[in-house]
Amino acid sequence: MRLDGALRRGADIWYSLRLPVQIVLLVIVLAVPVLAVWGIVGLFRSDAGPAPQAAAPAAPPAKGGAAEQDFATRLLEETTRSWTAQFRLLGRTFQPAAPIFANGIAPTACDGAPAPSGLFYCTADARIYVDLDRQARLGQGSGGNGGGMTVALLLAHAVGHHVQQQLGILDLVRGLQARLPEAEGADSLRRRVELQADCFAGLWAKTSSLVPGMADTAAQEAAFAAMRDDAARPAPPAAAPPAAEPASAAVVPQAPAPLTAAERAQWFRTGLQRGDFAACDTFSGLP
Repeated sequence: MRLDGALRRGADIWYSLRLPVQIVLLVIVLAVPVLAVWGIVGLFRSDAGPAPQAAAPAAPPAKGGAAEQDFATRLLEETTRSWTAQFRLLGRTFQPAAPIFANGIAPTACDGAPAPSGLFYCTADARIYVDLDRQARLGQGSGGNGGGMTVALLLAHAVGHHVQQQLGILDLVRGLQARLPEAEGADSLRRRVELQADCFAGLWAKTSSLVPGMADTAAQEAAFAAMRDDAARPAPPAAAPPAAEPASAAVVPQAPAPLTAAERAQWFRTGLQRGDFAACDTFSGLP
């Protein structure tokens, strides 16, 4: 009877309340079981509480593509126009080197002989090898256009070796190498070959409008330092054991000659400021 009386009194109180208060009480009554279920489920969740933020994925390695190939193509076209005019002054015809574009170039790509990694000139087949992945890595921070001064100087340097090949300079150096077989003499010749290619790059840069800031000394040295640092990265493994090095590939060094960025920039500026072949005689004083 007490329970029945309590129920009747509760019903009287319920009906005496106004409708808005009834609605609020009903919501509270219905919500309590739901909240209880959520609380129970939370006990079995391993991630109860604020979800941890996922770690940011590591930046993927630079991958070259259309932007890099377009920049390299435009630069090589510009070097062709520049050297065609230079050779015309000598009464000769310039034959441009055909480029080979690839994503990743093995160290033995130059006719099976060890070659500089990335972007280089191969004397064995007179081609310029352009590793678009390395170009993308070197061009990072250059506005995403696949270029920048470092890439431009590397490509112009490679074309400089092609100019040496066409002018017969590399053949003359091979003859000198035969007369100076000792390591010290051979290294000196390699250094002179490399510095002359930098000077030839300066001859091209004198008439170039593709990359701004070419005359800035600090930017030049920074670009050459970036080349050196990037060349020191481990090279991709060769697909097969390297074959015997052909004689034609012996002049361009297998590894960068021990040249400082300041030395290279100085010879680049010589070509840039003087603008003639005679200024690029890095062989003066040889026997």
